Amino acid sequence: MDAFEKYCEQNKMHNFEGVSGVRRLCKMMHEICGYGRATYDGETVIEFLEDNPGACEGIAMFIEQWAGRNTEWKANLDALTGGDDPDEDEDDEITPVPGFDEAVDALVAKLDAFERDLLPVRPRKAYCENCDDDTETAYALRGDVCKVCGELR
Repeated sequence: MDAFEKYCEQNKMHNFEGVSGVRRLCKMMHEICGYGRATYDGETVIEFLEDNPGACEGIAMFIEQWAGRNTEWKANLDALTGGDDPDEDEDDEITPVPGFDEAVDALVAKLDAFERDLLPVRPRKAYCENCDDDTETAYALRGDVCKVCGELR
């Protein structure tokens, strides 16, 4: 277990949702990075973002990825920009390459086999909010199914 995983484990930082998630993030920014206070405040986050443009770019990329899936964000973006330009898509016609889909499927299968057979599995703690289970799973991610209650995490 690397030092960051150990820190998260010791501080029970299994998810970053809601107000408690922001509090955990502020605590992490303070204790590890030395910003602001370990309490829930905007100053800690602002100070961190001002010094770390990569974090700002990460947030912008997150907004870009989710703007099409979130109806409110999509409506706001469309109101600001006039929406997607359908004429742009027509100029960029893509000619299908014979055998491309099969080649991609074969590559994905090989990568899956590599990951399954060669990469070491490092157990991590995962927390299920539905049943309050705190269990070790391999690479527990949001979207995994809880092994106790069967609900999506």
